[in-house]
Amino acid sequence: MHELEEWVWDKTLAVTLKGVYLCSRFVLPGMMARKRGAIINTTSVAAQLAEPGCDAYTAAKGAIISLTRSMATEYAPCNIRVNAISPGYIITECQKPWYDNDPAARARADSFHLTRVGRPEDIAEMALYLASERAAFITGAVMNVDGGFTAFRYRGDDYFYRTGDVSQSESGDSK
Repeated sequence: MHELEEWVWDKTLAVTLKGVYLCSRFVLPGMMARKRGAIINTTSVAAQLAEPGCDAYTAAKGAIISLTRSMATEYAPCNIRVNAISPGYIITECQKPWYDNDPAARARADSFHLTRVGRPEDIAEMALYLASERAAFITGAVMNVDGGFTAFRYRGDDYFYRTGDVSQSESGDSK
């Protein structure tokens, strides 16, 4: 944090947090007039699990979680549901080249999940569900779509293990 440039902080919050504010501000009047609606914000597992060196990003995504819950309470009387999706690691077209061509990077990304790395379709399915009437009783929620990533415990820069696993460090010491 002490080395984080102020312009980086400002830009990150302007894009990440202010973007959610501006989109919500734009759509809410119409939803209020119709007395129904669903707003789906996007946060990140980084907002729930500390990540060194990502202070502005984690702060902005954490603020989106708080804003989601605040908006849910404010707009529930208008029958407007407000929820957030918190993706884990998702392989998009940008990450595909290194994921497909770097076995070490692929193994590391795969090791972060209980199931598999995510696909954009995983997030889309949750968004469709939250936007549907099937989710009529869900508001103020943060839905982790992360393949179990938030069930992990983090230890060290590159050492992950699953909750409940008995693992050995490289030196043979139990963790």
